Amino acid sequence: NAIRGIKGSHLNSIPEKEKLEHFRLSSCSFQGENDFSDEELVADHLCKLSAFSGFKGLRELELLDKGGFSCFKIEAVYFNAIPNKEFIEKLILERISVEYFNFSEFKGLRHLSLSNSKYLTSEQFNTIPNKGSIEFLDLTGVDVTGFDFSKLTGLKKVELRDVRGLTRDQFDSIPNK
Repeated sequence: NAIRGIKGSHLNSIPEKEKLEHFRLSSCSFQGENDFSDEELVADHLCKLSAFSGFKGLRELELLDKGGFSCFKIEAVYFNAIPNKEFIEKLILERISVEYFNFSEFKGLRHLSLSNSKYLTSEQFNTIPNKGSIEFLDLTGVDVTGFDFSKLTGLKKVELRDVRGLTRDQFDSIPNK
């Protein structure tokens, strides 16, 4: 069952959060959707998130600013403190400011969506390890200047709608197009 209307300061009080495998946080209601699994968590109108350290069993992490209202304020120090990042297979950061986020420990990613993320740099993207395991990549609306796509050898689907800064050489370096 989904938990609605939780505040960031209450994340520490979630029972057995170390057992959660799928964590989904959204800044607006999912009206009409009632298919959340027991391991999903939805938060409405969250303005600040700071308590990731107890989520030790995550396999999927979704942080969505569905309304585009920039309600999320996720500080890099807390995102970077997520434990066991190497086991996360699905990472979705949609319309989130990822300034100073460290992606270098996400070694098991298969699904990566940074759609419309703000402040994503080539340095951040290029330090993602094991890019060959990524099967799905969504960079919709992102400035991809300087991104190295050549190691995405396992890619089955890529979304590059409305990207900025994509050169012919970068596009040609994407394997399995």
